[in-house]
Amino acid sequence: MSVKNITGYKELSPGFPALSTMQVHSYLPGTVLSSASHFGRRYRRRTECPAGRFSERFTDGVGSAYRCTICQEGTSQSKAGATQCDACAKGTYTNVRGQTGCEVCSFGSYQSDEGQTGCLSCPEDRTTLFLAAQKLQDCVCRAESIEHDGICVECSQGLTCPRGSTVQLLLDGESELYEEVPMVEQGYHSTLEAPLDIYKCIGHCPGGRPGTCDAGRIGVTCGNCPKYEFIQDERCRPCRPVHSALWVLACPLIFILIICSYYMSNKEHGVRATAASCIFQLFGLILVFCEIIAVVQSVAVEWPKGLAVALSYFEVFGLSFESLGLGCLAGTSLRSYVAQSFFFPILVAGCFVVQGLTQIIPFPKRFLHLKWTKTATCNMLGHLLQEAYIMMSNIAFIPFSCFTHPNGSESLLTATNILCGSAEHRNMQVFGAILGLLCMVFLALCSYAALKAPAWSDSPVRMSCIRFLIDRFRPDVWWYGIILLVRGPLLSIPAIVAANLPGLQMTGLMGIMLISVLIQVRFLPWNAPLANVADAASCSLLLILLSIGIARLPAPVGKWGNGVLDISGIVVALLILAVWVVVVLAVAILVFRKAILKREETRIINLGKLARSRDVLLILEDISSHVNGWSSVQMQRVDDAINQLCVYDYQVLCTSLMLLSVEVGIGGRSSLGSTSMRIRGVSTKAQKLRQTMSRLSQVERDSEAHDLAAEAWDGNQHGFQGQDGT
Repeated sequence: MSVKNITGYKELSPGFPALSTMQVHSYLPGTVLSSASHFGRRYRRRTECPAGRFSERFTDGVGSAYRCTICQEGTSQSKAGATQCDACAKGTYTNVRGQTGCEVCSFGSYQSDEGQTGCLSCPEDRTTLFLAAQKLQDCVCRAESIEHDGICVECSQGLTCPRGSTVQLLLDGESELYEEVPMVEQGYHSTLEAPLDIYKCIGHCPGGRPGTCDAGRIGVTCGNCPKYEFIQDERCRPCRPVHSALWVLACPLIFILIICSYYMSNKEHGVRATAASCIFQLFGLILVFCEIIAVVQSVAVEWPKGLAVALSYFEVFGLSFESLGLGCLAGTSLRSYVAQSFFFPILVAGCFVVQGLTQIIPFPKRFLHLKWTKTATCNMLGHLLQEAYIMMSNIAFIPFSCFTHPNGSESLLTATNILCGSAEHRNMQVFGAILGLLCMVFLALCSYAALKAPAWSDSPVRMSCIRFLIDRFRPDVWWYGIILLVRGPLLSIPAIVAANLPGLQMTGLMGIMLISVLIQVRFLPWNAPLANVADAASCSLLLILLSIGIARLPAPVGKWGNGVLDISGIVVALLILAVWVVVVLAVAILVFRKAILKREETRIINLGKLARSRDVLLILEDISSHVNGWSSVQMQRVDDAINQLCVYDYQVLCTSLMLLSVEVGIGGRSSLGSTSMRIRGVSTKAQKLRQTMSRLSQVERDSEAHDLAAEAWDGNQHGFQGQDGT
């Protein structure tokens, strides 16, 4: 190391003042001379530049030296004693001087050059998978979007898209570079040809790669089986010759069943239910509720596995015979639907053809009663169509129940592989309209018959023709068959109105069934009490099943969720309105009670008009005058007529007679049995009237006994006189 004297030097580094005379030592690069003093003597010493600075050589008029210079933007230095600052690497930057390190580019930005003071932002719809991205190609699509033809498009419902999703990754289903890859969600499906067109499935769509179906299914919604296969036990099974043969043999079997139905439905019957008629009513109820369960089963609900398998067997009550191999004979879904929809028109036409043939074909004299008549044929067809009306309505509405896929297209609710608007769908609508026309004509004819039934009561021919409509019900509720018919189309309407909302479908079905059971409990229409109990119990169990289905539905999302909220608000508003209407009506009756006529008040309270008590008394007087003059033959005739009364009418008669005895005080104590057991009315006025009637009856009985005793006494006196005279 050498030492030399320097005078008049300039400042070597920022912050150090110039010195006039000092000693300078030679030093290594990366260090500088700093001024100091020792015992009053000034000198320079060697010092390392700190991190964030570097040692820079400079020359002045005196000589060369080094000074510490701060690192500029875009550079940094993490070590002390450095002779230069390092430029920020690609993917990093710094925009502040004197930094010891560079900042990395955040997500959504990149830097492809060195020594930069900032990062470049990715396009708005893109981001990066990692920090410190170095090139534009590192910008990938954001989450919930996928790259298609170099453009990021939004992922539709049913498609899971992490960051960096591409169509190729979706088709591959896996990647060594990416932890997550795009995939189709469970319950949805897309094809290999159009992987971004997402279809919603009812079942058998496991998700994953496009084109994936389970159970051997095919189609855009995994709803079909390959050619020469059919659905059995939720899987595709190969068709066998026996399946087609069984359907060919089913035709004569159906013909035999129709013939049996003709003679069984036209047997003699009475108003009072018999054991046989009660059994037929119960079987009819079972058939109807199996049809309703078939409608419920068609709603897209994720039932428990065991229950789902059990409900799948009810498809046959919707004439869905796919599990029985109908597809092996029909070949396509369109042909299967044509077979379903044309079954009933062919049934009606075929029955009238058979009726005409029986009139033409000569029968032996002893078999003439086997010929089919028009009235009996109409009655038999009425029975068949009435029992299958829910099935008919459901089949007719199938082509008009379309639900929306995430890609905007629509499919039939029960035949999901058929897209709405396609040629196949339009053909189905034609056949559905034909069947729907038959349903409307049948309902119109039945409504007209129910309206005219009271006037036709004296026409045996007309009553025989409409026996199917009235013979199972009480005479005063003969119209209840129309309620059952109207219920059929109503059960199919929720699938049309709310095809995209299974929850709303289930709610609609529950509302319809609840109204039905309320009407049934109010009127007890069946002439067999056991049938009324069975009907109410079946409806109650069905309501429980619908409640379970609603509980298993997911919450609706998107625009459909908003629609449900709107409907819920309307229902709550109607409920509040109904409560207030009842409150206002009750207050009005109390406040304006004097202004309202008494008969109008009772009409409101009793939900109908009651006969005047004076008219009832006149009828009793008329009956009394007729009964007093009856002969034994007339008594027997009345006894036979009473025995033929409907059970409910018979109970009403017994109850009325008991009322006359217990409440009014007319007649003696009745012994009609448990059907007339009741307590007496507790009103004060009624008790006073009964006491008065009791006293009057006792006086009348005493007077009658006195008259009988007097007549007996007179007779005895005449007898004694005759004996004396002889």
